[in-house]
Amino acid sequence: MTVQTTVEADTENRALEIIVESNDFYRSSMIQLDGQHAPRVSLFQFPNLPVGQYQITGIVAGLAGRRATATGWLVVSGRSPR
Repeated sequence: MTVQTTVEADTENRALEIIVESNDFYRSSMIQLDGQHAPRVSLFQFPNLPVGQYQITGIVAGLAGRRATATGWLVVSGRSPR
């Protein structure tokens, strides 16, 4: 699974974390943001997720802590034949 994020550049932005979790699974990935020079779009890869329902959370952190949070849901129902 690929998560694409869009974060407006801001001098206060220092990190972006994506969390993928269910009752039986947890994975997260974090990148540093270079404030106003950070790329607007970032991609996060989470391969081979087991079947289930997942909460996806994105957190932008700044010097003073959490600046913004967004949450969504994903259902993985099975693998496609190749």
